[in-house]
Amino acid sequence: PVTAFVSQLISVIGKHYPRRMGQIFICNVSSVFYFIWNVISLSLAEMTVKKIHILTDDIEDMRTRIGMMYT
Repeated sequence: PVTAFVSQLISVIGKHYPRRMGQIFICNVSSVFYFIWNVISLSLAEMTVKKIHILTDDIEDMRTRIGMMYT
């Protein structure tokens, strides 16, 4: 399921949102996702990678990091 999710995410990002998207927040991912993301993010434009934020399952951490984006 992780590889299928990453594949779909990359497809959507690549086709529809590279310049238009504001921010993408991905929450509660497994450690496998981090490994796959580190490999795949190398092939994406730097501007696109900066717009994607991977968050932990800690609610307070999510609030803090998302809040920092909009303050």
